[in-house]
Amino acid sequence: MAPVDLKGFYAYLLWSREALWRALEGVSEEALERPLVPRKRLRSVKALLLHTAVVEDAWLHEDILRAPMVLAGFPEVEAVLEREGEGLPLTSLRAYQEAVGRATWAFLQGPVDENQVVALHDAPEERYPLGDLLWHAFLHEVRHLVRWFFCCAFWGRSPPLWTSTFS
Repeated sequence: MAPVDLKGFYAYLLWSREALWRALEGVSEEALERPLVPRKRLRSVKALLLHTAVVEDAWLHEDILRAPMVLAGFPEVEAVLEREGEGLPLTSLRAYQEAVGRATWAFLQGPVDENQVVALHDAPEERYPLGDLLWHAFLHEVRHLVRWFFCCAFWGRSPPLWTSTFS
């Protein structure tokens, strides 16, 4: 069983996403696509934003619901996956992330059997309780939130949650 209230945890993620989007207002598309870390993947803020949305979408739809991903309704996003969002307008990325968020929130409103065992769609031998899978998916985003906050600091912007969380 997941160690926290999943709906409360996800409500926090929705709130933190909105705070992050406010912090990114006025940041140029070029800055959001600029590599900030010396690695092959997930080097820019835009790449991280896209990555977390796609991962959440895949875990919810492909693994848990065995349904088409929200991504299928966003061909402009799907077209830039290999380029990690490069050239994708931020408004399109935000629309996709918000659609994924609405789908996840709607799922959490129904009865959620946290003990239901879920087999991963691409590795059916791997099976996890639903609550643990959701906990892992949500914690995945928290880990990347910290990276986004550091990127905001690199740009001289106050990271959105530090002042309210750590003061």
